[in-house]
Amino acid sequence: MSRIQNVQLVFDTLNAQVAAATTVSVFDSGKIIRYSNGAAAYAITLPAPVEGLNYRFLCSTAGTNTVTITNPGVDRFFGILQAAGAQVACSGKNNIAMGAAAGAAAVVGDYLYVISDGTGWFVEGFGQNAGSIA
Repeated sequence: MSRIQNVQLVFDTLNAQVAAATTVSVFDSGKIIRYSNGAAAYAITLPAPVEGLNYRFLCSTAGTNTVTITNPGVDRFFGILQAAGAQVACSGKNNIAMGAAAGAAAVVGDYLYVISDGTGWFVEGFGQNAGSIA
């Protein structure tokens, strides 16, 4: 295996690309999950909270559609997000919208990071446009 193939193998192991509805698994924990807001709106569902699970969702294709990050429980997101410098409280929410449904188009580089304590998901996220994450 060449050095380039080795680098690609590591990249593929640490990253995933989604463009349609999906459920991430515990085996995806620690991955950067690149998503597209281009083709159509869809949801990415988290697994049930398990202490230490973590995912980073990164907008890799801008667009006017919405990607919704959802969890299988009720009101399990906690933390503060930021959209164009404004704080967006998400404590007690069950879904986080990235893109148009939040109020503005997503931009390449917008992201959401989630980490579980075993009962819920603590979040950190950034949207470049006002209203692009909610």
